[in-house]
Amino acid sequence: QSSSLNIYSLYAKELTNTPFPKIESLNPSKKKNNFNMQDPFAWQKINKQIRDANASQLDVLAKEFDTQETLPIYAYILERKNNFKKHYFIMPYYDNIKDYNKTRQALILAIARQESRFIPTAISVSYALGMMQFMPFLANHIGEKELKIPNFDQDFMFKPEIAYYFGNYHLNYLESRLKSPLFVAYAYNGGIGFTNRMLARNDMFKTGKFEPFLSMELVPYQESRIYGKKVLANYIVYRHLLNDSIKISDIFENLIQNKANDLNKS
Repeated sequence: QSSSLNIYSLYAKELTNTPFPKIESLNPSKKKNNFNMQDPFAWQKINKQIRDANASQLDVLAKEFDTQETLPIYAYILERKNNFKKHYFIMPYYDNIKDYNKTRQALILAIARQESRFIPTAISVSYALGMMQFMPFLANHIGEKELKIPNFDQDFMFKPEIAYYFGNYHLNYLESRLKSPLFVAYAYNGGIGFTNRMLARNDMFKTGKFEPFLSMELVPYQESRIYGKKVLANYIVYRHLLNDSIKISDIFENLIQNKANDLNKS
């Protein structure tokens, strides 16, 4: 039996009425340690150490970061310790999103898990910042032009409460134009322009025997193709964990109609 958790394994379990995949729960044994979760250089240093570590060294690191304060790093270590065969779907800094509706909570968590594994000071090779991985130009535009935050600084994106707030704000924009969480994921990664152009094509997400699976595998930008499928799987899991389950088959069945509705908004 495969330990893989993806949109296809979730769909197969649904079709065969098989129990939902086992999701590992984490209850850190300590309250805090001395690691500075707001220091991007500290994260870069420990990330290299984690990636270079052997099994016994990962055990030592796991014990060190077994705290509520460092929960994202603890889960990150355990994923590697268990060769990605166990599924950790944590919800750190949840108080910052608890007042959003469950579908929005699930989407934010799904994106943050894929973007950064909830590491507050994550910086990508393209300089995307923080848990929600905002590009500097977009962070500046939202922070300065739209939200008018006094003395906005890009370092603010390393604060979980700011990252979640910006993520929610940006999702308000995307979801006003795109209905499906899959299409929103494409736009979060590849941009709204890319997603609208793709949906405008007559050969994508059309009625057909192999749809929507064929279209999902033909998304022209590889990074967004993979990203969308991973975020959608995360979304299904978080909806389940938030006691707001949704069938992945319903999402698949609605994609064609969602496309038609989204094109009418464009």
